[in-house]
Amino acid sequence: MTAPAGPCAVSRALIVNYHYCRPALENDPAPAGVRPEMFDRQMERIAAHFEPIAADCLPLAAGDEGTGCLVTFDDGIRDVFETALPIVARRRIPSAVFCCSQPYLEKRVLNVQKTHWLQKSWGWDGFRTKFTAALAQDPGGSKREDVSALGLEPMYRYDDPRTASFKRLLNVELPYHVMNRVLDRLFEAEYGSQMDAVDHLYMSADELKRCADRGMRIGVHTHSHCMLSRLSQAEQEREISTPVELFREEFGLDVHLLSYPYGIAGAWNATTKAIAKANGLSAALTLGRSVYDPRNHSDAFEIPRFDVNDVFTADGEIKLRV
Repeated sequence: MTAPAGPCAVSRALIVNYHYCRPALENDPAPAGVRPEMFDRQMERIAAHFEPIAADCLPLAAGDEGTGCLVTFDDGIRDVFETALPIVARRRIPSAVFCCSQPYLEKRVLNVQKTHWLQKSWGWDGFRTKFTAALAQDPGGSKREDVSALGLEPMYRYDDPRTASFKRLLNVELPYHVMNRVLDRLFEAEYGSQMDAVDHLYMSADELKRCADRGMRIGVHTHSHCMLSRLSQAEQEREISTPVELFREEFGLDVHLLSYPYGIAGAWNATTKAIAKANGLSAALTLGRSVYDPRNHSDAFEIPRFDVNDVFTADGEIKLRV
C-alpha cells in the first residue's frame, strides 16, 4: 500500500478505530472483534465514499476541500498484520496502528487484554465474581484512588449501576500496582505464561516493520496502556518516552503520532500534551466521536476518532451522515 503523495487533498477526516479483526476460531480466548469479511465490506464502503488520507497528513490544515478517511488500530494486536493489513493494502486504505511497548520490553500482556481474555473464558458475571474474590485477598485490595477531579463521570453512563461501578473500579479507581497483581494472578492461573500469551497476541517487531514497509504508519499507545491523567508527570514521561525510544531507536520506525488509552475526555491532560510534544510527537488521537475538522478541533493533540461500531451498521453500511 502506498500513501498518497504530495499535499493532503482534504481538510476534514473520518477516522475509524479498531482493535480486534479476526475469524471465528474454535477455542480462541480473544474477543471476536470484527470478522475479516465484515472488515473487508467496511473498507469497500470507505473506499467508495471517501478520499484516502495518510496518517502523515495529521494534523490537517483548515479549509473546504472535502472529507477523507483514515483507519486506525489500537493495541498492536497480531490481527492487524495477519488479517487487516492485506485488506487495507488491497483496498488502498491508509492506516495506522498504535502500539504499547510493555509487551516487547517486559513480555507482559496489557491489562486490557488480560481483562478481555478472562471475560471471554468466564463470562462477565464470572469474571466480576472471581476478580472481586481475588481483590478481597490482596493486601491492597481496599485501596481506591480519588479520580473525581478528572471528569470521568460520563464514562459508563450507558451501563446499569452495578456494571458501571465495577468498570470504574477496574479502569479508574484501583491503584495500578494492585490491579496488576490481581490480574496477573488470575490470568496466569487460567492461561499460564504471559510470555507465551504475548507471542500469541501482539505483533512481533519484525511484523511491525513489515506493516511499516507496506505503508501502515506505526504510532505510540503508551508503554502499559495506563490512563495518563491518573499518573504523575514522571510516570507520564515514562509512559510516553519509553515506546518512542523503543520504536525509533531499536525498531528503526519513524513514529510521530500518539493515541490516548481509553481516549475519552479526562483521560489525558495538559501535562500529557506537553510531554508528547517534548518527545517529538506531532499529533494525538482521542475517541472524541466526531469528524475531525481543524476549524472545530484546532488542537493537534486532541484529534477525534470514532469507534468502528459508531460508524457502520450491522451489515457494513456507513450509518453516519458526514
